[in-house]
Amino acid sequence: MSLKKQAAAAILAATIAMPAAHAEGFFSGALSAINSTTPAGLMDEPERTPGVEGWFRDTGSGFSRILREGSTAIVLPLYTEHPRWDYDNRSQENAYPFGSGIARIMVDSRGNERLAYAIAFSDSHYKPEPFLGYGWLARWNLGSSGLHVGAGYLAGLTFRADYMWLPIPAPLPLVNVGTENIGAYMTYIPFSNVAFFFTTIRLDDRSSREMPLQPGSVWYGRNNLVYGGGSWVHNDLGDPDHERGRMTMTSDAGWNAGIRHYFDRHWAADLKVVRSKHDTRWNGAKRFDWDMTQVSLVGQYHADMTKSFRLFAGAGIGYARLHRDGKSENSIHPALETGFTWAFSREFHLTGSILTAFPRFSHIDPEMADGTGRPAPASFNLSLGKTF
Repeated sequence: MSLKKQAAAAILAATIAMPAAHAEGFFSGALSAINSTTPAGLMDEPERTPGVEGWFRDTGSGFSRILREGSTAIVLPLYTEHPRWDYDNRSQENAYPFGSGIARIMVDSRGNERLAYAIAFSDSHYKPEPFLGYGWLARWNLGSSGLHVGAGYLAGLTFRADYMWLPIPAPLPLVNVGTENIGAYMTYIPFSNVAFFFTTIRLDDRSSREMPLQPGSVWYGRNNLVYGGGSWVHNDLGDPDHERGRMTMTSDAGWNAGIRHYFDRHWAADLKVVRSKHDTRWNGAKRFDWDMTQVSLVGQYHADMTKSFRLFAGAGIGYARLHRDGKSENSIHPALETGFTWAFSREFHLTGSILTAFPRFSHIDPEMADGTGRPAPASFNLSLGKTF
């Protein structure tokens, strides 16, 4: 081969090779940038383990670090938007996903937010839906206002009744606006074409979380709380404008009473009874009067917001009984709860909660199309308690 041909071949090879090298560098850089947003990205370079197996090990270590070092946050589901142009039965879909959750949130060295979360709520069909996983957000401060905006993703698993409770991977976009302690978030769920809104309230950090209660604390040595007060029980059964939802159940006031036992600074078990009266209606005409009794046993996690004010979230099991003359229906189901406790003195505490239940009552009205009533009661409870 002549010298000219050799030179031309070398130039051609270099021309072909250069884009490939740039492409390889681009993809390598993009992969590295994506990896830095995962829990594995929290590991310093000397700590990282090579290979795929090492990446999973680093991911577990990074996730554990968020759980250990992050601040506790209570997660509150707020609203589910079902767009009118895609949901003809929009009025029958559940727009208020009552539930509760807990997260650990930390801000890394670059100012990005990372969170590990576990949440459960009432889905669009009034059935329980747990969702747990990891989230990452790049954050930008809005001047000196104390606000920031963020954009990133959630990566988790969810479990739905309409998918036979099989684990469903859920990589979802995530945006937020908030302060250091309170954040409002929105994610879009393309599988069902809905937007889901929730908020977080950041509470204790690692140092205060692990600090034992001091004798001067209003919580110290008072491991039990007996309480009672008023309730408002919201039912969402049927839709009078829909052919198959002409039967409705009213929402009414009632009362609640219970006892709570604190095992330590953060964990408690709460046994609660909620009593209320409701009537069912068919096409707006009253049919029956009912007594509803709800009993729940919930494990709760409490976190300090101030020295005398705590927020909590929990989950457990519930029992409900719907009774009228000559007929009684019973249900055992999951229960979710979120709320607060204000210790305005060592002996007397004010506590409030939203308790979400998922009972199913068969044949509460012979004219119902499917024979099963799902009132989806959410009780709003406010009580005065005595500690001992």
